[in-house]
Amino acid sequence: MTHTVEPVVIAGSVSVGGQPVPVDVELLWERLQLAEERMRHAVAVRRAAPVRRSRSRGGDRQS
Repeated sequence: MTHTVEPVVIAGSVSVGGQPVPVDVELLWERLQLAEERMRHAVAVRRAAPVRRSRSRGGDRQS
C-alpha cells in the first residue's frame, strides 16, 4: 500500500556534482503522481486479467 506524503523541500535545490541545481519541486511531484497513477492502473489491469495456468514441463506427464 502506498501512502502519499507532502513534499519536504530543503533549500529548494539539489546538488549535482557539487553544484546546486534549481528544481521545480511542484513539477517533480506532479510527474511522480502521474507515474504512480500509471503504475496503479497497470497493476489493476494485471490483477483483472484471467489467471493463466502454467504447463508442466514433462515431469508430470503420464504415458
